[in-house]
Amino acid sequence: MNQEEVYIIADEGRNSISSYCINQCAAKCCKMGSLLLQKESEVHAIVGQQKSKLLRKKVLQKTNQGNYTYDYKKSGKPCPKLTEDNLCSIYKSSNRPKICSDFPLFVFKSYVSLSRDFCPAAKAGMLDSYIEKIKELGFKEI
Repeated sequence: MNQEEVYIIADEGRNSISSYCINQCAAKCCKMGSLLLQKESEVHAIVGQQKSKLLRKKVLQKTNQGNYTYDYKKSGKPCPKLTEDNLCSIYKSSNRPKICSDFPLFVFKSYVSLSRDFCPAAKAGMLDSYIEKIKELGFKEI
């Protein structure tokens, strides 16, 4: 099992759907649902230090693991870093949340998971060939 090779395949899969995400899907994942923010730098990248404490309290909840959940439904708006043309304004930032860069194909130790219920590209099978390649390397799909 070559972990590095799996990450390369997963990145290729994510990159293969990028224009679909922007143009056809219109960044659905950035407009509804929630984000799991693992580091304080990710919180600052999304919410910012200047945002009111009330907004932070309304949309951010600390998890038992010490992470934060940013809830779009509570804010009533899409991700604050999503532009009107469905692009991420912090796409190349080192503080971009890991969940954003990994979505919709997640790799854990010896498992791979695809967010088929939430991602139209995954639901349409656009990433199936990448999942199969990863499974051929000994990973299990969960």
